[in-house]
Amino acid sequence: MHHHPHHGSQSVQRLAFAFVLNFVFTIAEIIGGLLTNSIALLTDSIHDLGDSLSLGLAWIFEKKSQKKPDLKFTYGYKRYSLLGGLFAGMMLIAGSAVMIVESVKRIIAPQPVETKLLIYFAIFGVIVNAIAALRTHGGSSANEKIVTLHLLEDVIGWALLLIAAIVMHFSGFVILDALLSVGFTIWIVLHAIKHLKRIIDVMMEASPKEPAIHTILETLYLHPEVANVHHLHHWTIEGETSLLTAHIVLQTPADFSHVSEIQERLHHSLTSIGIAHATLEFELADRCVSHQDEASDCP
Repeated sequence: MHHHPHHGSQSVQRLAFAFVLNFVFTIAEIIGGLLTNSIALLTDSIHDLGDSLSLGLAWIFEKKSQKKPDLKFTYGYKRYSLLGGLFAGMMLIAGSAVMIVESVKRIIAPQPVETKLLIYFAIFGVIVNAIAALRTHGGSSANEKIVTLHLLEDVIGWALLLIAAIVMHFSGFVILDALLSVGFTIWIVLHAIKHLKRIIDVMMEASPKEPAIHTILETLYLHPEVANVHHLHHWTIEGETSLLTAHIVLQTPADFSHVSEIQERLHHSLTSIGIAHATLEFELADRCVSHQDEASDCP
């Protein structure tokens, strides 16, 4: 589950590559899981299938999300990039529910596991993910850091599977496979919920953490002409572009003759704290336009 920066076709190519890689890995894990009869390996394939789905849909929607705004979608199509993550998150939770049921069945009635083959698979998994993690390790962007972290988590997962496979091979304690599967599933669900919450916050127009509302208000009140700020709305299109609307009450009628200068200064300071697009409406203190249902009324 990664967020990919938007760099036109380069971004689309990167997504395509990541999708193919993940998908091939998913197929390998499903085959491995069926050959070794290891439910832990099958659970991990669900997690990779979720990633593939997320990347595949992101790859499809990334093209769409780069379309310019039009009369139907006046904000543009950037939010399309969230849809892939939304579907993938839901699929992961559904898949995890199935895996929990299967794991519990196996805890009650353990099934034999081809431990020798599982050891080989786990060694392969550790090596492949470790190489991938080392390759992305130098990345400086937040996105590359997320990918590296994700690959390191995969390395840990495979290492646990390797240890479990060795223990099962020498002790015959096959229930360990199902227990590991439950652990993996819980971890996948927690990740999926966190990921869905982020996406749903954006879709529900929650105000972004950066810049925080109090920072925005402080920035506006630094200007001596500003008497009051109300009807402040702060939201984001796709989690990166911050939008703001506000009513600005000016101190004195004299300020109105300088409204365009004041407006320019306010816009400038909002841009400097990271607001991509602001719409400001100016009022005089005694002529305040207010509605009762708003979060903040006029003074």
